[in-house]
Amino acid sequence: MYHKAPIGVNMRRLLFAVPFLFACAKAETPPADSAAMAAAPAALTEADVAGTWTGTGTIEGTDSVFAHWTQVCAAGTCRGTSTEQPKDTSVSNYVIAADSSVGCSGHGQRLVYARR
Repeated sequence: MYHKAPIGVNMRRLLFAVPFLFACAKAETPPADSAAMAAAPAALTEADVAGTWTGTGTIEGTDSVFAHWTQVCAAGTCRGTSTEQPKDTSVSNYVIAADSSVGCSGHGQRLVYARR
């Protein structure tokens, strides 16, 4: 034979469990996926790359300028020239892919330009 608990004890146990059932049944909205929410960078266009770019070359750690250069880019090709002697011209090609561009100089060196 087994011992049966009085009905009142079982009801108290049930009443004790009811608040936990409601607390656990709370509907929660899951947090939004931050990766999906982040806006994709704008695509790089030919208009962003084409044009005349100028700059200087400096020795690392100093303000000493050793070269001034100009680069004219259009339609996937850039021509870079220096103003110092010898006045060299270097030709390079580039391809635009989404938010990046990849280039290759005339010396076979592959260049990967940083994203915007």
